[in-house]
Amino acid sequence: MKRSLYYIGWVAALLLGAVACDIAGIGPSEPSVVTEYDRVVILYSPGYNTISDYLKGDVREIINSPAEYIPIKGGRKALIVFSHNTERAYDFTTPTSPCLIRIMRDYDGSILCDTLATMEKGTHIIDPEVARHVLSVIGEYFPSKHYGMIFSSHGTGWLPKGYYGTEKDDDPIIWSGAPALAGEANAADEAPEGAVPYRLPDPDDIPVKSVGNEVEQDARGKTWAYEMDLPEFVKACPLHLDYLLLDCCLMGGIETAYEWRNVADYIGFSAAEIPADGFYYTPLCKHLFYDTPAAPVEVCNDFYLRALTRSGSQRTAVISYIDCSRLEEFARVSARIFEKYRAEIAAVNPAEVQGFFRHNQHYFYDMLDIVEKAGVTGEDLAEFSAALNACVLYRNHTEKVMGSVKVDRFCGFSMFLPCNGNATLHDFYKGLAWNKATALVK
Repeated sequence: MKRSLYYIGWVAALLLGAVACDIAGIGPSEPSVVTEYDRVVILYSPGYNTISDYLKGDVREIINSPAEYIPIKGGRKALIVFSHNTERAYDFTTPTSPCLIRIMRDYDGSILCDTLATMEKGTHIIDPEVARHVLSVIGEYFPSKHYGMIFSSHGTGWLPKGYYGTEKDDDPIIWSGAPALAGEANAADEAPEGAVPYRLPDPDDIPVKSVGNEVEQDARGKTWAYEMDLPEFVKACPLHLDYLLLDCCLMGGIETAYEWRNVADYIGFSAAEIPADGFYYTPLCKHLFYDTPAAPVEVCNDFYLRALTRSGSQRTAVISYIDCSRLEEFARVSARIFEKYRAEIAAVNPAEVQGFFRHNQHYFYDMLDIVEKAGVTGEDLAEFSAALNACVLYRNHTEKVMGSVKVDRFCGFSMFLPCNGNATLHDFYKGLAWNKATALVK
């Protein structure tokens, strides 16, 4: 797998649609004289996939936001975008170059996009080695005590890479026709290094940020996915983050938050699927650069408020914002509850628990609802609820997910329900930091 930068520096270039974004010209580039930045915001956007055009739209929304909220050229605020997109929608055969760019406002108010680096065509930026290298470069060129990151792409929560959509009892509406879809790969095919089989989505399905991260179609017409397991994702970040906003599906689980607890101070994420256009990026720069202090929770709230103005599948938002400093205590309380009520949790009927998934992807249930359905009451429930609520600074949800999944309750976290898993998932789950701390799965 290709991993090297083939140039890096203060190099200006026009950003073409096949490279990063087709939305702005550039101004003259020059070395920075800033020795330390007040705030650095990174938009990490693996978009060589089915939602590439939507991820370009994220950047377009930023470019079209009020100019006064874009960091000014030569200032102590920096907005860095690392993106990789397809040349054309659903074209997974034409290699393109990932780009590292800086978006800023010139002194006359015009918006500049300065290309800092490109990577060899065909590089997958979801590769943990690539991620770590590029984030290290950002830390070197943009030193700061305050980094924030928005990760915008596909996501499948805590699941092992390649697992989503593989079970035999998946929703037949989506998967019964899969063998007839040209280009589908399976585990018996010889995979490229680091790849897993990619199940092509039904063309009539609603586009969302789930099922894979970056994809590639080989000369045989087989389509492969490149993804990161959750622990790989965390280890790939060499920077300490003030906050992490995950604009991708199904990441809003306690498993995700606990894995990131020592790397990010706060996390904003969705327990459910996210429509493909994702967060609302137009006011993002105001909240992250010009609110005092930075207010990433408002990015979460904007996503929810915009969802309320929509209808159908677009009226979807199950969003929360988490204080990671409270997670250790929550794990301690949870471990005691899980041990005391182990038999009761194992006997919970999944059909009676609030889920946040479609297509029988039954790995994401409301955490508090699991505990209550297991019969936890009295002082035990009060202690658990208090520890949970100390972590969850903000939560909100629409009445449905993607127009079909009814949401009656949402505590701020999803969680795996072990009695609705299998040996493969149990073995993987045991390696997650959350399970090591709580022994939910033994």
